[in-house]
Amino acid sequence: MESVVVKYEQPLLMVIVNMTPDELLEKVKNDFDITVGRSTLRNYVNNKLIPEPQQKVLGRGLGSEATYPPGSEVDVATANYLLRFHKAEEIAESRAAYKRIEEKKQLMEYIQFQTKFLELLTEKKFDELYVYKEQLQDLDYSKSRLWYGGMCFMKSHRDFLQFERYEHLKQ
Repeated sequence: MESVVVKYEQPLLMVIVNMTPDELLEKVKNDFDITVGRSTLRNYVNNKLIPEPQQKVLGRGLGSEATYPPGSEVDVATANYLLRFHKAEEIAESRAAYKRIEEKKQLMEYIQFQTKFLELLTEKKFDELYVYKEQLQDLDYSKSRLWYGGMCFMKSHRDFLQFERYEHLKQ
C-alpha cells in the first residue's frame, strides 16, 4: 500500500472561538472542577482579574452577546484561587504586570528569571537573590510573580485532574 502525501498550498488556519459566559463557566467547571457564578464573573471583570468580554451586537431588536477569548478559563481559575489569599487589587496589579511582559514578548526571559530566582532561593543564597531581584526590579518581574505562580498552579491542577479522570476511566 502506498503512503499518501498531502500538500497544502496555503497554511492551515486555526479557528479561535470565543466563549459565551455560560460556555466559559462550563469550561471552568469541567477543566478545574471550580463552580463560579455569572455575578462572580462580572466581579472578576470589574476588578480586572480576567479579560473584558467583547460585546457583539446581534442585530436590530436582538440585543448583544458578550464573548470571552480562549484561555479565559485559566484566568478565571487563577483569580478564584488567588482570591483566597490575596486582595483583588494586588492580584489585578500582578496580572497587569504579567500581561505587559507577554506584550513585550519577554516571556522566555521571564521564565529564565523565575528559574534563576527559584534556584537561588532553594540554595538559600539570599545575598545573591537580593542583588538579582534588585537588578530586575524595573521589568515588572517582581510584580508579576503572584499571577504567574497562581497560573502555573492552576494549570498543573487541571492536568492532575485530567490524569485522575483518565486513571478512573481505565479501571
